[in-house]
Amino acid sequence: MTKWIEVTTEEGPDGNATERVPKEWYEHNQRAKRVLQTLRDQFSDTEGVTGTGLGKGKRVIAGKTCFQPVVYAEEEVADEIPDEVDGIPIRIEPPRGDFVLD
Repeated sequence: MTKWIEVTTEEGPDGNATERVPKEWYEHNQRAKRVLQTLRDQFSDTEGVTGTGLGKGKRVIAGKTCFQPVVYAEEEVADEIPDEVDGIPIRIEPPRGDFVLD
């Protein structure tokens, strides 16, 4: 049976907006955010790592897709990045191309 919790999604002068979400989904995403910060701390100065972020993962809990940390890295350093941290899988993607304005 899915346990649900109420979380604040937005704070405002007229009160807070909330959403009812699966507790397991919320806890997974909180761990994913902590893992992302760990990856940023560990790899921010690593040459060949061009960025980090959160993306949609493959795991779905009660119909809601979980977050997954993403590390954008050159092939030469991709092996240095762990496959998972704290039970959260890490996705490694090639660096994004530069956006150039004409």
